[in-house]
Formats: sequence, structure tokens, C-alpha cells
Amino acid sequence: MKRIAIVLLAGILAATVFVGCNNNNNNSPSSAPQSSAAASTEESAEESAEDGEESATEGEKSATEDEESAAEGEESAAEGEESAAEGGTVDPASIVGNYVSASFVNIETNQVITPEEFATANGLEAAPVIYLVLKEDGKAAFGPQEEAKGGTYEIAENGNVTITFEENGEQAVFEYNADNGMFGYTDAENGVGYLFAKVAE
Repeated sequence: MKRIAIVLLAGILAATVFVGCNNNNNNSPSSAPQSSAAASTEESAEESAEDGEESATEGEKSATEDEESAAEGEESAAEGEESAAEGGTVDPASIVGNYVSASFVNIETNQVITPEEFATANGLEAAPVIYLVLKEDGKAAFGPQEEAKGGTYEIAENGNVTITFEENGEQAVFEYNADNGMFGYTDAENGVGYLFAKVAE
């Protein structure tokens, strides 16, 4: 009987050990994949965060570049408006020469009229011929040929000419039109305006 009891006990112990080993073997592989999956998830989260930061940085950089581009565009537009307001830059050499009154302007209506129309409107046989002379040496003359006043002149960047008369130091401003190469002058005292065309040499 003792022998039987010992054999049974030994069998029970062996079975217990065998079951325990099987449980350990079954649990071990499942824990490894779980650990690996957790590590992979953590790495993926870190990479996603880094990608997000890089994307945000690129977005900020792009926004900054857009702002700089817009600022440059505004500056360019401002320069264009300023240039248009000033009338651009005119070569002084192209302005030098002799000019004669080609048309008159009614200051009240701003209407351009021919010399013949001016003469008729003012009861004259012929309209007065007014000369504007701009010499290379900076000398100038303005008025009817027999009564022209002498002086000196300066040319602005937009082509406008200012004459300073030697007789009394008074000044007269002639506005240059680069589109047609003509000068305009307003005689406020007599209420008339003149348009001067360059005489071909």
C-alpha cells in the first residue's frame, strides 16, 4: 500500500510540474508581442509629433514668406504710384530747343482752341505768336519775338521747366507733357493758357 501511495504521489507531482511548465511556455510568447507592440506605438507617436512640429515650422516659414512677398508688392506699387505722380524721368537734352505757341486754352472752360479761334474770340486779326526758347547753356527766353524776356531755366526730373527772368527775378513754370513733347503755361493775369510745340530744326 505504501508503494502504491508513493507512486500516486510521484505521478501527481509530475503532472503538476508538467502543467506549470506548459502554462509558463504559453504565457511567455504572448507577453513578448505585447511589449513589442507598445514600443512600436510609442515610436509611432513620437514620429507623428515630430512630423507635426516640422509641418508647423514649414507653415510658419511659408506664412512669413507670403508676408514678405506682400510687403514687397506694396512697396513696388507705392514706388510705381510715386513715379507716376512725378511723371517719370525726362532726358534734359531732349527738351532743349525752340518752341512756339500752337494752341491756346480757355482757363474757365479748360477748352483747347486754335490760334484762329483765339483771334476771333478776342477780336484780333491774328493770334499773338509766343516763343519759348531753351538753350543748351541754360539760357532761356519767353514772350512775343520782339518782346521776349530773357533769363535762366532749370529742368525738373519730370521735364517741367522753371524760368527765372533776369529783369525782375520773377519765375514762370512750364509743365512738360512727355506724351506729346509739348509745354503748357498758364497766364493767370490775362486768363489764358498756352500750349507750346517744338519747332523742327
